[in-house]
Amino acid sequence: MLSTELVLMAILTWSLNEGTTIYKEVLVDETTNISCVPNKDIQIQWHHFQSNGSKDQPNYIYAGGRFYKDYSSNRNFRLEKDSNTGTYYLIIPNAEYKDAGLYECKEDATGSEVFGSTQLTVIESNPKCESDMKPGGYVGPSTCNLQHEYMTFTCAVKFNGTNPQMIWTTLNGSQSFKESARKVENGQLTSSLTIRADSKYDGTVFSCQSTESDAKCSTEIIKIQYFESPKTVVEQSVGDKVNCPVKSNQVLKFKWTILQGDQRVFLTENQTLLIESLGLHQCFVEYRIRNEQCFATAIEVNSNNPGTVTCNPTTGGSEEPLGHRNGATIGLGNFVVIYISVVMVLAFYLKGF
Repeated sequence: MLSTELVLMAILTWSLNEGTTIYKEVLVDETTNISCVPNKDIQIQWHHFQSNGSKDQPNYIYAGGRFYKDYSSNRNFRLEKDSNTGTYYLIIPNAEYKDAGLYECKEDATGSEVFGSTQLTVIESNPKCESDMKPGGYVGPSTCNLQHEYMTFTCAVKFNGTNPQMIWTTLNGSQSFKESARKVENGQLTSSLTIRADSKYDGTVFSCQSTESDAKCSTEIIKIQYFESPKTVVEQSVGDKVNCPVKSNQVLKFKWTILQGDQRVFLTENQTLLIESLGLHQCFVEYRIRNEQCFATAIEVNSNNPGTVTCNPTTGGSEEPLGHRNGATIGLGNFVVIYISVVMVLAFYLKGF
């Protein structure tokens, strides 16, 4: 009677050989190999079930110590063995799409015992990467049309076998992305990536690559038109200078206005404004996205402080506070001088009497 340990070992060996399938990818015209490790020193045979064929109708590659014609004279398949490990390698040179499918290594005498199976996918080496970028590029936050805030890249790759798994990265590998969507049709996989445009991606190249092989393509350099201007409200005094704060890599037009009653009065087209009067100042920015004219409020400035009175020691005069130049003001010092003058005149007048 077999011991429990031997029975468990037999079950484990059978499950590894019979139930485990290795998945492998190879590029078109690339040479690859498929391994097989029999659990005893016996002759083996290889079967190939094409990915579009029937599981009940395998193609014989190697059996009875020889290769079948379609795999020897026409394709130069060959068998190698590592005598140290007992591992057999089926060498597949210059892989073609038709080589995709399931490969099984079996005991040669009866073909009943499976020692290994490999699912091979053949994929083109040069996928095609594209983007939906139109002339003018993409635009980041604060756009006047949300459809411009997202960019989509696609990678189309021909294959035969199991669907390839693709990953998107920046070309320098600093950031990776999961694909947003995938479509498989007529032996072609289309993987797509959709992300929100951001100024940090300006000048970036995006790359799409299979996780199991060197099949890879890259996009063109992405030029992103970005306009970022968070609306802010600041308090400034009359006489201050204030800039219209924006972050952009495109030509902008500025328009400063002041709100007077219900009317918005134009002030200047310069980016910097000298505040000359009290009121609510607004800076509007004009920019273009794919020939579309857009406007944004970049900053609002409240000028509630009229400024301060300063004395000019050279002339002895004084500067009137900005914003009050049309009004008359009498300071405390002037009032005292006038009062003393009146008293002296009255005293002189009374003395005469």
